[in-house]
Amino acid sequence: MGRKLLFFLCVLPCFLQFLSAAEFSNAGQVTGWLNLPEQEKAELGLRYIPEFFWSAPEYALDIDLALNGSLTSGTDSKLKPHRLWARWSDAQIEARLGLQKINFGPATLFRSLQWFDSLDPLDPLGYTEGVKGALLRYYLPNNANFWLWGLAGNAELKGAETIPTAKHDPEFGGRLQLPVFNGEAGLTYHQRRIDFGASPTFSTLSDEITSERRAGLDGKWDLGIGVWFEAVYSAADIDQDNPILRALEKQYHSTLGADYTFDLGNGLHVLIEKYNLDTDIYRADRNHNTSACGALIDYPVGLYDTVSVIQYYAEKNDSLSLRWQRTYDDWVWQFLATAAPDYTAEKKTTGALRILLSYNY
Repeated sequence: MGRKLLFFLCVLPCFLQFLSAAEFSNAGQVTGWLNLPEQEKAELGLRYIPEFFWSAPEYALDIDLALNGSLTSGTDSKLKPHRLWARWSDAQIEARLGLQKINFGPATLFRSLQWFDSLDPLDPLGYTEGVKGALLRYYLPNNANFWLWGLAGNAELKGAETIPTAKHDPEFGGRLQLPVFNGEAGLTYHQRRIDFGASPTFSTLSDEITSERRAGLDGKWDLGIGVWFEAVYSAADIDQDNPILRALEKQYHSTLGADYTFDLGNGLHVLIEKYNLDTDIYRADRNHNTSACGALIDYPVGLYDTVSVIQYYAEKNDSLSLRWQRTYDDWVWQFLATAAPDYTAEKKTTGALRILLSYNY
């Protein structure tokens, strides 16, 4: 008790001095959407993210608090922190602690390095859940930078995971980004313990808790056209005879992409990507995709409006999306129509419509 009191008395003057020098500001975002799927009930949603910032330039410390309250018809409403982190930085170092966004990699449609975020290329707001942990970034004079992170308390699925992290277990990793010719390359590593018993996909097969390691390599360059790649190798220590689980011991994910803006009108931007997953479980089961490709074409109609077409090609999982988006001052409108073949019914196509409106203040 005496040590805690002594620590509190030592820290309190520094904290009060920070508050006296800190500047306070706030902002926020209100988003509403309406989903009209063809074969399911309509969904009406509302999300409010107020943001509060405390910053003290003298200490190079920022505190960012954002609460995410969402209400969706047909589901339970929820209120939870969206971002809650403190940052300290100087010319070469940045340190973050708390609930924050961590993402990296150059891919857009098929992200092999989607380890911690749920960013959707169809979402104009770039919304994603955060992860709880600490992140340290060190910047070198030649534009190289090094990341180091430790995560804790992230038992829910994150990113593109199908097996969650074991509850209360920490995760560790890091990333090195280097300038290479007229682009950059990155090397990333992450390790954790996974809980098959908590997985919505594999819980009926095993309740094993075991180690998993991931290593990723990526790069992006401008060669007249933009080109990039992401390659990920993941390995898990599987102590099971089940062939499905044994097939998850080693997985190889890869994404290749390119884009170019044609000198047509206001500029026609075309992006293509190809994705491949190499593992025995998907080779044996033809109901799963081992590869897919996609294309994104967008064209700015005017100063405020952009129209886009997104086409995904995959075995029995094709889709075509048409999007119109208007961004005007603090407002964002989006109309998104999606159509996909229904392979359970001959010559039938299902569709959906989403209308989104967002206001930033």
